[in-house]
Amino acid sequence: MTKATPSFIENYDEMILSPMMRELYDGSAFYNVGYWEDLGINLKEACEALVKKHLNLIDLSKGSMSILDVGCGLGATTNAIKERFPKAKVTGINISQRQVKYARQQYPNCHFKVMDAAKLSFPNDHFDLIISVEAIFHFHTREGFLKEAYRVLKKEGEFVFSDLLLYDSH
Repeated sequence: MTKATPSFIENYDEMILSPMMRELYDGSAFYNVGYWEDLGINLKEACEALVKKHLNLIDLSKGSMSILDVGCGLGATTNAIKERFPKAKVTGINISQRQVKYARQQYPNCHFKVMDAAKLSFPNDHFDLIISVEAIFHFHTREGFLKEAYRVLKKEGEFVFSDLLLYDSH
């Protein structure tokens, strides 16, 4: 019997959930490149700094909000958003069932859904804030996701994101 080739999501799950990666990220549920303004920090602290950098861009004067974390991975960013905005309804989405299962176990105070970022199942004008930390380069396609984000974001809403742009330097 021939074993099926693992999908991109299965390969990514194996990598992000591997003991080696969990050790590299100091047992955290982060998985991003990080923000390295202070070079005396470790990878987990750099990941936390990147999320904090995103959250510092948000207008804190808004009361309760509906917030979407797109490409939530293992849920650490979603949890950081919930800690910063405790009255907000925070939803993290990811295309990986395994990662969402992990996030639900680690952060029961947050709401997580399995969903394709380029095919959001939310109604129009639904969220006050959309955040995506270093995930957009995974989506099929960036344009599809941006159109969906615009559709589900309220007219006066905020969209805070970072992306990775990879290129061949040869």
